[in-house]
Amino acid sequence: MYWVLLITVTVVLTLVITAAFGWRVFAAAKGLIRELKKTTQTLNDASETLRGVQEMEGVKAMRARAQHD
Repeated sequence: MYWVLLITVTVVLTLVITAAFGWRVFAAAKGLIRELKKTTQTLNDASETLRGVQEMEGVKAMRARAQHD
Protein backbone atom coordinates (compact mmCIF):
# COMPACT_ATOMS: atom_id res chain seq x y z
CA MET A 1 0.00 0.00 0.00
CA TYR A 2 2.90 2.30 0.80
CA TRP A 3 4.30 1.90 -2.74
CA VAL A 4 0.98 2.83 -4.35
CA LEU A 5 0.79 6.02 -2.30
CA LEU A 6 4.42 6.88 -3.12
CA ILE A 7 3.89 6.31 -6.86
CA THR A 8 0.66 8.35 -6.82
CA VAL A 9 2.35 11.30 -5.09
CA THR A 10 5.29 11.11 -7.51
CA VAL A 11 3.00 11.09 -10.53
CA VAL A 12 0.93 14.01 -9.22
CA LEU A 13 4.05 16.07 -8.48
CA THR A 14 5.45 15.30 -11.93
CA LEU A 15 2.22 16.39 -13.58
CA VAL A 16 2.08 19.62 -11.56
CA ILE A 17 5.68 20.50 -12.38
CA THR A 18 5.19 19.67 -16.06
CA ALA A 19 2.01 21.76 -16.21
CA ALA A 20 3.75 24.73 -14.56
CA PHE A 21 6.61 24.67 -17.05
CA GLY A 22 4.19 24.09 -19.92
CA TRP A 23 2.20 27.15 -18.88
CA ARG A 24 5.36 29.26 -18.74
CA VAL A 25 6.36 28.12 -22.21
CA PHE A 26 2.86 28.87 -23.50
CA ALA A 27 2.91 32.35 -21.95
CA ALA A 28 6.35 33.05 -23.42
CA ALA A 29 5.23 31.88 -26.85
CA LYS A 30 2.19 34.13 -26.63
CA GLY A 31 4.42 37.11 -25.82
CA LEU A 32 6.73 36.23 -28.68
CA ILE A 33 3.83 36.07 -31.12
CA ARG A 34 2.62 39.46 -29.89
CA GLU A 35 6.07 40.97 -30.46
CA LEU A 36 6.27 39.40 -33.92
CA LYS A 37 2.93 40.99 -34.82
CA LYS A 38 4.21 44.40 -33.70
CA THR A 39 7.43 43.95 -35.67
CA THR A 40 5.52 42.86 -38.77
CA GLN A 41 3.29 45.93 -38.54
CA THR A 42 6.33 48.20 -38.19
CA LEU A 43 7.98 46.60 -41.20
CA ASN A 44 4.78 46.94 -43.23
CA ASP A 45 4.59 50.65 -42.35
CA ALA A 46 8.24 51.16 -43.30
CA SER A 47 7.71 49.33 -46.58
CA GLU A 48 4.69 51.50 -47.39
CA THR A 49 6.68 54.65 -46.61
CA LEU A 50 9.55 53.47 -48.81
CA ARG A 51 7.15 52.78 -51.67
CA GLY A 52 5.78 56.31 -51.32
CA VAL A 53 9.27 57.81 -51.39
CA GLN A 54 10.18 55.76 -54.46
CA GLU A 55 7.01 56.96 -56.22
CA MET A 56 7.86 60.58 -55.38
CA GLU A 57 11.39 60.10 -56.70
CA GLY A 58 9.94 58.64 -59.90
CA VAL A 59 7.63 61.63 -60.32
CA LYS A 60 10.55 64.02 -59.75
CA ALA A 61 12.62 62.18 -62.36
CA MET A 62 9.76 62.34 -64.87
CA ARG A 63 9.31 66.08 -64.26
CA ALA A 64 13.05 66.70 -64.65
CA ARG A 65 13.05 64.70 -67.89
CA ALA A 66 10.00 66.62 -69.17
CA GLN A 67 11.60 69.99 -68.35
CA HIS A 68 14.83 68.93 -70.02
CA ASP A 69 12.99 68.06 -73.25
